[in-house]
Amino acid sequence: MLNITPETAAFLVEWTAVLLGIIYVIQASRLKRNCWIYGGISTLLFTWLFFSINLYIDSVLNAYYALMAIVGWFSWKSIGTEIKVSRLSGFELITAIFLTLFIGSVLAWIMWKYTDNAYPVADSFLGALSVTATWLSTRKKIENWPFWIIANLLGITIYLLKELYLTSFLTCIYAGLATHGWYNWRIKLKGQHV
Repeated sequence: MLNITPETAAFLVEWTAVLLGIIYVIQASRLKRNCWIYGGISTLLFTWLFFSINLYIDSVLNAYYALMAIVGWFSWKSIGTEIKVSRLSGFELITAIFLTLFIGSVLAWIMWKYTDNAYPVADSFLGALSVTATWLSTRKKIENWPFWIIANLLGITIYLLKELYLTSFLTCIYAGLATHGWYNWRIKLKGQHV
């Protein structure tokens, strides 16, 4: 019988989550609906991993991602029609930014005051940015990508500080793929308006 230590299990979970996460972002940048399957499984694995190292917002955030994977799966192809890539209005963008900052501030206060969260402020704003980016992604709003880029840059720092080098590497890849996705979606958006 195999005797796997908790450290080995965490390492294997992290590797699997990272590989599935890479596949998710590549498929999302190509507007492939199956991205949500890979993303859902990856985020369930990250939910467990982050909880085990006291990054509670990241853990809850990944549970949210798993739920949003279900929403994304259905909304990207609902009742035989496909949502097209679109832009937020100016008011919607300002609202998204304001809500992100507000949610991040509230979460930071809660995490600072009531938990042993390793990085309460950074973790909270990473969570708020990612919630917004995920929701925008399920609606195929092009502005999801800049939110992801900012969240990824913050995440790289947090994960390096927690010595999650593989996850930090994945987040570097995410930042690059988010930039690529933003470019691809801009082309797609221009093509829809021709």
